[in-house]
Amino acid sequence: MAIQYWWWLGAIALGTAEMFTGSFYLLVLAAAAGGAGLAAALDAGATVQFVCAALISAVGAALVRRLRPRGDADLPSQRNPNVNIDIGQTVQVEQWQENRCSRAAYRGALWDVELLPGEPAVPGRFLIREIDGSRLRLAAVAAAQAAPTGSIRDRAADSATAPPKPISTGTAE
Repeated sequence: MAIQYWWWLGAIALGTAEMFTGSFYLLVLAAAAGGAGLAAALDAGATVQFVCAALISAVGAALVRRLRPRGDADLPSQRNPNVNIDIGQTVQVEQWQENRCSRAAYRGALWDVELLPGEPAVPGRFLIREIDGSRLRLAAVAAAQAAPTGSIRDRAADSATAPPKPISTGTAE
């Protein structure tokens, strides 16, 4: 079998693997193998085939890296909501100590909480902005956001601590 067919089989295999992983880098390698197969079909030597594959790989990898969406990738992990699902959730703090720290119930456990600089140390609902180890760093929630709670977990926690509502039987008394 001619060498160009091996390059093209490699390109097909890499392209197929890319479908299972979603990595555009494998697609770049598939294109590079296809380019080397084309060079082999044009009777280029092995050195030219490998240089062709290397150049296509380098240019393709640079393009993929440049064109990929950044999103929140620039944020450190302790502040990135894509890394830590707790970022953006709300916590109820009953009182603050003089050092702007406290303890608050969140997800069924007591957590150390700390106010971010510039935030008022008043009891109320706060938004988790960062997580530093086992310490939640909080910011005040705006009054408009304080009415609905942020998550199902918070609503469940609020309903668990609320006094039971009387059950209506539907009959007039």
